[in-house]
This record gives sequence, C-alpha cells and structure tokens, in this order.
Amino acid sequence: MVDYAVSEGNQQLHNHGAKPFPAEPWNDSLRELLVKTASWVEPVQTVEKIPQETVLDICPQDIYQVVLPIILNHLQQPKDAKYLAECLDVRPSQMQDWLNRAVNEGRVRKINRPVAYVVNQPTTQLSLL
Repeated sequence: MVDYAVSEGNQQLHNHGAKPFPAEPWNDSLRELLVKTASWVEPVQTVEKIPQETVLDICPQDIYQVVLPIILNHLQQPKDAKYLAECLDVRPSQMQDWLNRAVNEGRVRKINRPVAYVVNQPTTQLSLL
C-alpha cells in the first residue's frame, strides 16, 4: 500500500467536509460528474488563505483531463462518437474534439467501417515456442 502525504490545504478541505475526488473512472454523465464536483469545490470557497498552488492541485486546468477517464471507461468496447456524446450529454462536436485529442495522444484508436473508437491498448505478441 502506498501512503501519500496530504497537503495542508487538502487536509483543511477534508476538515470542512470535502470528499476526495474519485480515483477510478465512473459511469455518470458529465453533468452528474460536475454536480458532484461542485459539492467539493464549495468548501474551497469557505476555507481562508488556501495557497493557490493547493487549489490548482485539486482543480484540473482542462476539463478534458476530467472527462478522459470516463471516455476510456466507455471505450472498453468500440463505440461511435454519437453514442458517447449521448452517454455524457454533450454536443457531438465536443465529443469529436475530445476523441480527436485522445487519438492524437495515442490513448484511443479509431476503427473504420463502421467508424468507432476503442481504447488503444498495446499489442502483445505471443511466442509460438
């Protein structure tokens, strides 16, 4: 078991009732995720003199970083952009932007005929010996 040190700012948030952000992917829609996230952001506003670095540690700078684990969770089996957009209740063009970014980063692979996306897992070769 790895024991991580908790920063003073995060400890203050916890003391004021904040709950840890889930480490594992979740299956909620983006709207539900943001509602849950908002519940732990409120204590940030009530705790005085939290260093800005601490707030930046707990608040992602880019929503894509929050959404990517959800997308990857859905892409254990091939899915198209329209299906993913409906699941996360976002505009299809927004989902396409996120999928393009994930493809460019090598996190997701695009499949043709029919067009779909799937988690890009490294291929392994089995020895015949």
